[in-house]
Amino acid sequence: MRAPARPLSAAVSRWRDDPFSRGGWSLLRVGGTPATRAALGVPFGRVILAGEASHPDQAGMVHGAFEEGLRAARWCIGQEVRSVIVIGAGAAGIGAARALQDAGIHTVLLEARDRIGGRTWSVNLASTSHAGNPPCVLELGANWLQQGARNTLAPIAQAIGCRLVDTDFHDPLQLGSAPAGLDSATTEAVMGRLRGMAERATRDRDLPLAGIVDALLASPAPFDRETVQYVVDTEVFLDTGAPLGELSARLGFEAGVGAGDRWIVEGYGAVLRSLLGDIDLRLNTAVAEITWSEHGASVRHATGALQADAVIVTVPVRASRPWRALVRAVTSDSRALART
Repeated sequence: MRAPARPLSAAVSRWRDDPFSRGGWSLLRVGGTPATRAALGVPFGRVILAGEASHPDQAGMVHGAFEEGLRAARWCIGQEVRSVIVIGAGAAGIGAARALQDAGIHTVLLEARDRIGGRTWSVNLASTSHAGNPPCVLELGANWLQQGARNTLAPIAQAIGCRLVDTDFHDPLQLGSAPAGLDSATTEAVMGRLRGMAERATRDRDLPLAGIVDALLASPAPFDRETVQYVVDTEVFLDTGAPLGELSARLGFEAGVGAGDRWIVEGYGAVLRSLLGDIDLRLNTAVAEITWSEHGASVRHATGALQADAVIVTVPVRASRPWRALVRAVTSDSRALART
């Protein structure tokens, strides 16, 4: 009998403990709406916020962040600015900086970490290399190019020669002790039942998702409680990482995942690195303060300060004091946004 296969290498990320992200992606709390997200992206003074959290219908996805970066860049170009500071070298920041640089605007891209990518983080597991094969690329953050042809990063990945593998998001390899007989069809049926109950219960007002789950567990037929609980744990809680008592039952199931997902063999890192080009990127530069007036803006960091005609802030909503202060300045609805 052959010995069971053993992992050659492993890596783990803990985004909630990461001081520059404080979570994986944004979610809508009870009372939140797409308008809450859109309000975050409204420019004020010489500052504009951009990221997956501010995209009304592509939130929580890398291409949503990228598109928000492009939107912020278009706003700056429309203001006829000559210089811009972009804070955060994730998908939104790199997208914004690339568009600004291509438009001939002097751009400085600041990143607090010692790497680019933000909540995309591709690492090479060297110990997986064997028989002349290259190391395996592991994603410690975002994983798939989601939504197939809708994804604005897919053409860029293809143009630089990345290999894309079609992936069925709804047919995962279940790890752990799944209930007997559980398959993808049953999982989708339970989720359909939960979504239907949530839709009916929130016609007049939004409610926490926890109450809808409790109602389903109280009357699970034709499913059993064990199956319902497992599906909720793996498809809702594991996916969002948010307490169900805070998650919106009306809009907590934001659309987008599971539609034409494609895996990037070379990793998201290859796609984002291809966009850097001649951009003035400054790593290990954490921003401490942003000030602005009608004439321009100033960004203070540990070793000095920079001035520009405008600033684009792309770091996550809960990641830093400057972001939180700016969010409060933009909208009183910011409490309706949660982070996983």
